[in-house]
Amino acid sequence: MMKHILLSLTAFLGLATLLSAQENTRFNPDRTWNTLRAEFGFLTPMDAESTSGDMLLSLSYTRRFAGHWGWRTGFQYAPEFISIQDHVGLPVAIVFRSGTIGFKDSLRSAAIGTATDIAWGGLTGAGSEEIAHDALSSFLFFLFRRFEGFAGVTPGYLIGNGHIGRTSSYSASGSTPYDEGVLLNSRFTLTADAGLTLSIPIWRFSLDVTPAFHYLLTKNCSEYRQAIDPLTDLPVGQPSTKPVRWLFSLTGGVSFLF
Repeated sequence: MMKHILLSLTAFLGLATLLSAQENTRFNPDRTWNTLRAEFGFLTPMDAESTSGDMLLSLSYTRRFAGHWGWRTGFQYAPEFISIQDHVGLPVAIVFRSGTIGFKDSLRSAAIGTATDIAWGGLTGAGSEEIAHDALSSFLFFLFRRFEGFAGVTPGYLIGNGHIGRTSSYSASGSTPYDEGVLLNSRFTLTADAGLTLSIPIWRFSLDVTPAFHYLLTKNCSEYRQAIDPLTDLPVGQPSTKPVRWLFSLTGGVSFLF
């Protein structure tokens, strides 16, 4: 009997030790110091009238060095930057990362936020589609369980050239031609950046959404517009130029924590 008791106790202690070891080695995202992230989205100018944005590809590495603080660097590529082809950048930023909210707490917050939006929509007489949209947006937002704010700069280089083309506006008196487009003033770019990364952790990985604002510290691109006399095909008056400074990006991606 004593032999069986000792064997049972030994087996229990061995199992407890194994479970304890597994518990101690369980992955904890808040104890990781490195993050690799790949993102895809778009980058578009905010204060431009005739220029456009395009896709944005980003690869980055984040290193936390003390508590919630750390730094980030990486590589960016945009096929079109303020209507100029091919832009590459090397972002550098200081980051502040929050702790990871537990899944149950996140789900509880999402449920409370959704119920609050539905109740508020009912009190204010909002339509059913508006209530459903607000409730869904609130639910999805509260599912994000980690937040990372960042601020920094991105030195870069524009590979393509500016372009000026002929367009026409039409009125009762006829058509008026214009030369308009984008002037490239300098190829080397420098933006000041600030944004927020929202993450849904999945073990060592996370799904991320990153909205960010960018201000061009260098005067790289200007919108150009010059009226043309339709009879002589000569410029009329002085051309107008307007520098483009503000851009907005929105990307989604996947991170790996280690």
